[in-house]
Amino acid sequence: FVQARTDLNALVSGDYDLALAIDAETTLDDIKAELLRHCPGSICYRSSIDGKFQFVVYQSSPSAEKLYTPAFSWDAHISSNHPFRTFETTADNIVTRVYVNYRWHSAEGRCLKTAFIAPSTSDDGYGLEDNTRETTAGNMETRYALEHRWESDFPWIQSAAVAVAKRDFIFDRLSVTKLQVEFTTFLNAAALQCGHVISFDADVDSYVPFPKYGDTTTWASKKFQVTQIRRTFKRNAPELYHINAVEV
Repeated sequence: FVQARTDLNALVSGDYDLALAIDAETTLDDIKAELLRHCPGSICYRSSIDGKFQFVVYQSSPSAEKLYTPAFSWDAHISSNHPFRTFETTADNIVTRVYVNYRWHSAEGRCLKTAFIAPSTSDDGYGLEDNTRETTAGNMETRYALEHRWESDFPWIQSAAVAVAKRDFIFDRLSVTKLQVEFTTFLNAAALQCGHVISFDADVDSYVPFPKYGDTTTWASKKFQVTQIRRTFKRNAPELYHINAVEV
């Protein structure tokens, strides 16, 4: 959690802070879910190694403790007895307008400010624009002939800087198609945890050509964040780890 706080703070000028308010009886699971919702790119889980809660924040340039090495090699690490599946999100899932409502006002029962990105217009809640993302939003709407809106209230966010960090993360992840991968590996993944960033060896290209049209043609240059790990064990058979990850 200390490292997660450091990584969140690095997203803004100054500290990434939340005005956490609990005014009714709740549960740990509900609080955890709301905390994850407010913190961009975060994953929280109970470690299978020591049983403690782990809180991971994604970084665009992952630090050493978040990169899982070595890269997954087809010949050395990937089970050929199980499917190696890839899925690319469709244009129907692309979002071109993102609205993060923040600065909750209890007396009025609503958020007073909105940080948003849309084609030709954007705001941090105080008039500051983001022209680069405005252009991206406009290009995506033109290219796919769609207009999809993502909007949510974040009552614990009070500052414009934190709202913008949340807004930008959502927009950058949802405004383009993303490749998802599912594969099975062995004990080399024993220490792998959700939130880790993984990569693949170039030898995967010989078995599964990189499937994203118009993009880099080798798996070796891509990174994926692990979103799910399932472990199976059968008597007289190797322990298997079934991995789901999304391109980052």
